[in-house]
Amino acid sequence: MDSYYRDLSLDKRIRFVHDFLLARIWYVAQLFPLTSDSMRKINTAITWFVWRGEIFRVPLSTLQRGRDAGGWDLVNIWAKSRALFIYRLQAQGRHERSFTGAWLKRWNIHIGADNRPYLELIPTTLGYLLEYMAAVAYIRRLDDTEIDTAYKKRLYTTLKELFNADNTQQMMRITRLWTNADWELIWRNLQVAPVSGLEKSYMV
Repeated sequence: MDSYYRDLSLDKRIRFVHDFLLARIWYVAQLFPLTSDSMRKINTAITWFVWRGEIFRVPLSTLQRGRDAGGWDLVNIWAKSRALFIYRLQAQGRHERSFTGAWLKRWNIHIGADNRPYLELIPTTLGYLLEYMAAVAYIRRLDDTEIDTAYKKRLYTTLKELFNADNTQQMMRITRLWTNADWELIWRNLQVAPVSGLEKSYMV
């Protein structure tokens, strides 16, 4: 395993994280909102796997940037787990005979994403509904013209933007050193350059 790991470039390690390390977590995230403690432990495990044995490291927030912003599109655990949870809850809410559908209908939060005046009425024992209301208030509901895949992507993108707004991202060190450079063009050229993922990773 160690010899295999050493042969993995940064982009392949990130792909391994997406395809294998997090596979079971996405299943659980559809059923229960991940706690902050759980997400912190998951991020610690990802950091250990991605940077094990490396001297030069960058924070996960840098890797989570889009490729057009100098990152590697590493998944944001908080945003994706919330997106999966919301999508699953909404799917259950469409079934009138389900308990979830009954609870959503009781507080009139089954038909839209507007802020509702029922937050204080929902029992704390139904914490998953409180989690749902806190996030879904910022998301336009699914309409008849939008396919499920596009809606899931929009859920994730919106929640990721909310996460970044609450956790202000600092400028990357290289962009602070050369502020006059057209970094948008540089990142775009880097992605289309005919070089290996290992060589591209040196720019992180």
